[in-house]
Amino acid sequence: FALEGVISGEVHGAIHVSERVELQASAVVHGDIITTRIAMQEGAKVTGELRMDAQKVAEFASSSPQ
Repeated sequence: FALEGVISGEVHGAIHVSERVELQASAVVHGDIITTRIAMQEGAKVTGELRMDAQKVAEFASSSPQ
């Protein structure tokens, strides 16, 4: 769990970010993204579900170990 994330490579698995995800042109994500805001450069690829849901982010944050 992170506040912000910048992805420029390949990721296998879910990305849960509370504030903002930035996918650079070279990003390849194989998994779901849950965040409240996203910036995606042309060329970035996502195979999975994108959820921009503040409630889901809050639920995940409260269930994650601190």
